[in-house]
Amino acid sequence: MKIKNIIEDVPLNIAAPIIKKCVAKYFNIPVDNFDIKSRKKEIVIPRQIAHFIATFCKDATLEKIGIAIGNQDHATVLHSKREINKFITPINGKINDNEIYRAISFIEHYIIKEIEEQRKKEIYHKNRKKRIKIHIRKIMKYYYKLNKKYV
Repeated sequence: MKIKNIIEDVPLNIAAPIIKKCVAKYFNIPVDNFDIKSRKKEIVIPRQIAHFIATFCKDATLEKIGIAIGNQDHATVLHSKREINKFITPINGKINDNEIYRAISFIEHYIIKEIEEQRKKEIYHKNRKKRIKIHIRKIMKYYYKLNKKYV
């Protein structure tokens, strides 16, 4: 899976909101539904997929995933991971169930896109801070030159 390579460098606290947003978008449910203690199939399957994807994050433990996605217990996250793994063949890592495959493929694509956008924003803000510092230095130099003329 492509997502494993992309998301393993991202910390869980950054990836969890992105994962929730992407899974909610695919299943057309509100993001708040992940926090509801419900056993409805419409809520459980998206939550299980979100738990499964979150297990690939950099610092993900079952407890952290449970707290970040749906405020669940670590055993629930373990069960979610096992349920999704049932559909993956151990030989080639491909997903057997078409619905789960389509969901994970779409979510994979969307998460990659979201993470890239977030990285671009971070780079932009980092460069913006540098540009501001340079601009302030120029202003200060100009200010000192003006003061020297009048003294």
